Amino acid sequence: MKKLALDEIMAAFDPIDRPNVNAPDLAHVAWDELDYFAWRHPAENKAFLVAALPERTVGLVLRLGNGTRRGMCDLCCGIDRDVGSVLAMVDCWPRPRRAYGLNICGNFECSEGARGTKFVYRMGETISAGRRIERLQENLSGFVRSVTGLAAPTPA
Repeated sequence: MKKLALDEIMAAFDPIDRPNVNAPDLAHVAWDELDYFAWRHPAENKAFLVAALPERTVGLVLRLGNGTRRGMCDLCCGIDRDVGSVLAMVDCWPRPRRAYGLNICGNFECSEGARGTKFVYRMGETISAGRRIERLQENLSGFVRSVTGLAAPTPA
């Protein structure tokens, strides 16, 4: 993921959501090793996710479920036995009153799990780290496009 400044991160969110987004700490972010950037709200049960699509950077406000569970992450397809996954819901942009949900690693470390720098259980899966990263990016792009209504780019 390319390095983002705070103003770029805030501009990625829908104007309606921007007043509710708390600024993240960018001091120790390893941008080169991330497929998306996410952080939790310190006092509320919500989180923020920023994903860079080819046509624009998108920010989503996630409502988090209570507690974690020992389920598989829908993005990286791994199971973090230490932290678990959390249910995250986000409102659809083009259709009010519709929400999308996904199970996501409770600490948002999908990129580390896909790259093999953090151990996550993969149920005997043997694909390469490169293919796991591609799958993570495809799953992330599909989810963000579903929520925002952005169409996938057509192949040239």
